[in-house]
Amino acid sequence: YRGNGTNCSHSDQFYCSNFENGTALCNVPPQYDCYDSGCYGNGTSITCDQSTSHCSFNETGYPSCEPGYRGNGTNCSHSDQFYCSNMDNGTALCNVPPKFDCYNSGCYGNNTFIDCDQSISHCSFNETGYPSCEPGYRGNGTNCSHSDQFYCSNMDNGTALCNVPPQYDCYDSGCYGNGTFISCDQSVSHCSFNGTGYPSCETGYRGNGINCSHDDEFYCSTDNGTARCVVPPRYNCYNQKCGGSGNYTTIYITCNQTDHRCEVNTTGAPICSNTTRGEGTTCEEGEDCQVKTDTGVASCRASSGRHLVALWIVIGILALLAGVVLVYLVIQRIRDKRPGERAFLIPNESVGI
Repeated sequence: YRGNGTNCSHSDQFYCSNFENGTALCNVPPQYDCYDSGCYGNGTSITCDQSTSHCSFNETGYPSCEPGYRGNGTNCSHSDQFYCSNMDNGTALCNVPPKFDCYNSGCYGNNTFIDCDQSISHCSFNETGYPSCEPGYRGNGTNCSHSDQFYCSNMDNGTALCNVPPQYDCYDSGCYGNGTFISCDQSVSHCSFNGTGYPSCETGYRGNGINCSHDDEFYCSTDNGTARCVVPPRYNCYNQKCGGSGNYTTIYITCNQTDHRCEVNTTGAPICSNTTRGEGTTCEEGEDCQVKTDTGVASCRASSGRHLVALWIVIGILALLAGVVLVYLVIQRIRDKRPGERAFLIPNESVGI
């Protein structure tokens, strides 16, 4: 009949060994992240999945693969995802899958395409090449140039694409969808829409806008969130100051609007921007440009030379009128003379000359 021994916990695999004094021991083989796939001894290599079996060697060192408990392997760093593989001699390897900017969205094999978000899963293929999408670690994708902003999309076969959003002179300032408008500076963000079409403003890359003609100066404005290019009119007499708004309506700063224009910051304080020309007025020929000292607003007035011309015209008209009056008075005086004096003054009509 049998003799003494010890019972082991069956909560895990175990194997038996003995102390030097012969006392029985329960041994739990260590668990590994990745297991060896073979046994090597006496110049011979055999296949052995050591996640479920272990290597044993006879007295000559020849290997055999024995069931009952697991065998050897290696532990991997858990600071990132990993998957297991084996070297040619069966030794286990930890593999960290590469990270990509954009990931494939499907798996293709044996003329079959399946959806698979490879940012969190990977493709696997059975012996006929039929694909499956497996969790555990990320899969394939592509890296994008970081010289500019980009966003990801996928081709019809699931292959990842890098897309560089176009650059514009002026950008939209909002998103509109499902009857809702939200503010969104699309020079640094872009619009996204949920399943009902409701908009959100997302960071990561720039959004929509418009390009302007570069034939003249322009500045950007928005109309209900849509970008507009504004070409400021040309003047020959420009304002020289900028005023504020709100609590800053009485504040003026120097700003030559020949090549600057006025803006206000979020508090209403005036800003002199060097983007384009600003406001002013157009003076006609013979008018001088004058600027109010307090507000810097430009206006036109008649030049001093024009005043002199007008004065000489008035003097000429007055002199002409005076001459007409003088002639009239002389004629009246002649008519008022006695007949004899008139005869003396006016030759007899019967006398030939």
